[in-house]
Amino acid sequence: IAWAQARADPAMLGRTMSFLMLGGVIAAPLSLVIASAAVDTYATELFVLAGALVVATGLYGLATGVAKRMT
Repeated sequence: IAWAQARADPAMLGRTMSFLMLGGVIAAPLSLVIASAAVDTYATELFVLAGALVVATGLYGLATGVAKRMT
């Protein structure tokens, strides 16, 4: 959040934050509903997929230098 706030135009900061918060407010309950429905049938697959997604995102960030550009 601090990264987004530092890079947003001061005139657009309120809109930027409301957009980010709206995404979080919608994404969290929706992901909980999907995960709770899937965990009954596909518990192992769900955790493997979540771990693979975290690893893939980290590797992508390292390979493209996203972290260096964010600072």
